[in-house]
Amino acid sequence: MTIGDNGALVLAEALKTNSTLATLELQGNQIGDRGAMALSEALKINSTLTTLDLQNNKIGDRGAMALSEAFDTNWTLITLNLEYNLMEMTELRC
Repeated sequence: MTIGDNGALVLAEALKTNSTLATLELQGNQIGDRGAMALSEALKINSTLTTLDLQNNKIGDRGAMALSEAFDTNWTLITLNLEYNLMEMTELRC
């Protein structure tokens, strides 16, 4: 069973108030741009997550760009894995 974008939206809300979770592995969950954008908004607020694994989802250029923008304010996240997604861009701004 996968969580998809709807599950990512729920997780994103929880991440906004998270004060303990450091690693979140969401590989292979059919998360697309909408879910990635929600997670990006949560990362702009979250200050405890250090690793986010989103490999093997359905994240495209829009979602990847949104996630890269979270690094403007989030200095805690060290590892963001976006391997095996649908992105076509060749370079992210981080």
